Amino acid sequence: MPVSCSRQKPKPELDRHKSQHQAAGRQSLILTIRCLRLTRLTRLGLLLLGAFVLTAEGDFVSPYGLSDFTLTNSGFADGYAATPDNGHSVVLTGPNDGSGFPGYTQLTVISHGDGPFQFTWVYSSLDVPNADSAGYLLNGHLYTLATADGQSGTVSIPVHHGDVIGFRIDSVDNIGEPGVLTISTSPLPHRPKFRQRRLWPSSYWRWRSQAQG
Repeated sequence: MPVSCSRQKPKPELDRHKSQHQAAGRQSLILTIRCLRLTRLTRLGLLLLGAFVLTAEGDFVSPYGLSDFTLTNSGFADGYAATPDNGHSVVLTGPNDGSGFPGYTQLTVISHGDGPFQFTWVYSSLDVPNADSAGYLLNGHLYTLATADGQSGTVSIPVHHGDVIGFRIDSVDNIGEPGVLTISTSPLPHRPKFRQRRLWPSSYWRWRSQAQG
């Protein structure tokens, strides 16, 4: 006797459960994608924040803001310093008072810690080479960096807390055009911050004095 086989139609209830399961899977996938995107955005934000913090540390900010430096002009000098970009760099302009006598302008500050004194510099001048020169200072010693227009470079030297560091521009005659030194810095030395030790309560000291007495 032949047996007839017929396909059994899925029940509506099974179709509903299957649809719900597929929908839940899609929602889970969407949620996972959103979490990944949020994680990437968070990492990007932290990287940008870190870059901003490093940039801020490298600027001329307290205790190395321009106002913390001391500007000194020799007897025949009229140089000055300015920050055209709110502390990101400092432009030191050398003497050019027309006197015909040599002079210098220097900008100094006291180091607030141990570490590298590191900076990038660019020198410019419309005067003839060697009429003006620029350099950096360490405890009163002048180290010449440039004597002609267009020179540039990076300097990194170790300094200690209390050292006097800075920059200087000299002119042999105070005429022609001044030398101009533009400086941008890496993070300058700071004193390490020590944790304050927890003090014993006053009751302990009273007990100790009584025990010793």
